[in-house]
Amino acid sequence: MSKMRKEKEIELFEQFQEHTEKMRSKLAVEMKQKVNDEDDRLAKAVAERDDKLAKEEQAKQEKELLTKKSIHQHRIDKTKDREKKLREDLENDKHLLKLRVESDKKYQKEEEIKLSMQRGYAKKLKNVHEEQMNEKVDRKNGQVKENLNFDHENARLMAEEEAYFQEYANKVLSEQKIKDPSGNHFPLIKAADEGPGGGCGPKFEGKSGYRPSYIVCDSTGVQLPNYSQDTAARCKIQGRPGQSFKRLGFNW
Repeated sequence: MSKMRKEKEIELFEQFQEHTEKMRSKLAVEMKQKVNDEDDRLAKAVAERDDKLAKEEQAKQEKELLTKKSIHQHRIDKTKDREKKLREDLENDKHLLKLRVESDKKYQKEEEIKLSMQRGYAKKLKNVHEEQMNEKVDRKNGQVKENLNFDHENARLMAEEEAYFQEYANKVLSEQKIKDPSGNHFPLIKAADEGPGGGCGPKFEGKSGYRPSYIVCDSTGVQLPNYSQDTAARCKIQGRPGQSFKRLGFNW
């Protein structure tokens, strides 16, 4: 009985072992398949990642290359544009310089013509002024000469007239003194001494004894009188200014 039980136990143990072995084999196969599947997935994921990274790197390189190419082309275009602008600016500067030189030459020529015209006008004006000054000087000299000739002729005529008058006055005065020796001959003497001009002023000896008239500065317009001053008579009446004590009646 114990033997059968032992055999039964051995049989059950073997069955259990067999079942366990089958389960282990199945699990091993499943684990292996699972590992293989996981490796495939990992390999696929790694491949996909590598492919993605490669594509991204290629896209990045292509983008960088395109960017570099664009930058290079932009630099080339900018260089060409700058060179073109420099050429255009140079041509424009040359054209402006040419226009400015022509304008300066034209302005200089116009200024020379204007200066020449101004010099000609100034020369003509100078000649006109010189002619006017010469005419004015000649006219003034002629007028002065004419006035001098007139004064000389007038002085000669006045001298002749005065000589004739003095001769006549002396003759009349002599006859009057013969007729009336004790009479008042002062009016005749005064009339003979009045001189030409008929004025009351002093005689001008350089003008043939001409006696002018002096008018007062008021509305009456009368002539100023001419008083003959006798110094001796004045000293007798008023005394001498240097000896005023005598004039005032002082005796000491």
